[in-house]
Amino acid sequence: MWEQTLVDLLLNFAGTPKGLLLLQQTGAMNEAVAYMNGRYTQKLQVSKTEKFGYGFMVTQVASTSPGVMALENTGFIQALLHELWSVLECGRDDQPCFGSNSHQAHSIDDRPAQKRCQVTFPFQPEQTQVFGLRLLNVMSTCLDSWLLLETQYKLWDFLLDEQNSNRNDENGEIMIDHMSLERNHILVRTNVIGGPTERTLPARSLSEDSGKVYPWRMFSSFPVPKEYFTTVNRSSSGKTDSAFGEFLEKPSDGMNPTEWLKLCQDTFCHELKSNPEGVQGKELLEKVLAVQQQIPDEYQTFPLKPCKVTDATLKGRKLSNMQTLGSKWPFGKIVQSHIQ
Repeated sequence: MWEQTLVDLLLNFAGTPKGLLLLQQTGAMNEAVAYMNGRYTQKLQVSKTEKFGYGFMVTQVASTSPGVMALENTGFIQALLHELWSVLECGRDDQPCFGSNSHQAHSIDDRPAQKRCQVTFPFQPEQTQVFGLRLLNVMSTCLDSWLLLETQYKLWDFLLDEQNSNRNDENGEIMIDHMSLERNHILVRTNVIGGPTERTLPARSLSEDSGKVYPWRMFSSFPVPKEYFTTVNRSSSGKTDSAFGEFLEKPSDGMNPTEWLKLCQDTFCHELKSNPEGVQGKELLEKVLAVQQQIPDEYQTFPLKPCKVTDATLKGRKLSNMQTLGSKWPFGKIVQSHIQ
């Protein structure tokens, strides 16, 4: 009994990022997730003292790679998928949700029949394709998901071919419709790296301007047009009149690294509230990394461990297609953005 109580208390650690790190470092991740899976299959509360539900806890655990592996190894993901499929197929009362309907003609005033038809045929063919592209657009926001999809299905080639086949026979330009807008958005999102100040994502709807309903250029081959790359103005001088800029210019020699980082955090937060334009990300990153290297290993949040891998081992290791694409794609796009 005391063992279950102990595991129940350990499961509460999964509610915070630091707690997840402790579970991972102590090797208790799988045991805690297995306990959570057991309570889930028995329809019990996620933990005796946990005020949040399974959704919150699973989200926290799945935010790390070891947590995802623990969810998969303990069968929790399979249990969630099985329950989801059961609900979609039969509903919670174990009765079929959908059935064949031999009479397709219904009167306009027959509202129950209309609802049944809407469930059976929710989309027109074009709407179904737009829905699929929008779903793909959402999935492309996760790098791991996109690498898997691109490796398995060659989506870039497919999207480019679809854009090329949607050209006007008279002028050769790509015709503007809902599907071409979605395809163009996906191609730009997955090929141009950066935030809102480093790239320009095309709209997924038409403009109200009658002169130019869609001002963004469509393309059916790489490279991506340069108008989707935003030129970042990088000042040659690191000097600034802001208090945070002056703080970064001061030498950190003589100060305790931990105390300097705490002072930097306080100054940074104050600058964000009072003068967001004065924040300099490049200088901040370089200075913080330089100071963190001065912190002894025993005080590091993620201490460095000795690497025993030799060059022969690295050269003899064969990467999967997904790993190869994941290592080449970001560097190629960054180089392309600088060329643009």
